[in-house]
Amino acid sequence: MNRRDFFKSFRMGFVNQIINERYVRPPYNFNEALYSERCPQCPAYCSLACEQDIIMIAKDETPYIDFTNKGCILCDKCAEVCDSGVLFLEGPKKLNAIAKLSMESCVAWQNNRCNECSKPCEPTAILFYDKLRPEVDVEACVGCGLCVHVCPEKAITMEVI
Repeated sequence: MNRRDFFKSFRMGFVNQIINERYVRPPYNFNEALYSERCPQCPAYCSLACEQDIIMIAKDETPYIDFTNKGCILCDKCAEVCDSGVLFLEGPKKLNAIAKLSMESCVAWQNNRCNECSKPCEPTAILFYDKLRPEVDVEACVGCGLCVHVCPEKAITMEVI
């Protein structure tokens, strides 16, 4: 290691301590500390077992959900293969996120008929007021993200809770 790399390693460690990126985690656990403590030593079986192929591994070697192409179907596979005790089926059957709808981007809020977001939503967390305007029921939302990729205007994002 040369002198520049030596000093750079200190800076990167400092930057990584300041930036505490929050991820949408797989279901069945809300204890963020367990991900940091146990997942870096794990062979990431949860990522391999995911039927939707949405569990990715971050730079800190912890799992997170990528809703780009699909959502979580809460199939239990990730928890079934978790040997590190982070994900467990007795844990909450939801993710640490809720859907957020942008009224400015949503075509239904611009008086056009669209209900694509509600079709995959099994807990019926997307409610329509006046039969046109969707809103997310945050109490019913399990954070699965199935509504994200079906929205034609990309008006739905997932917010970490």
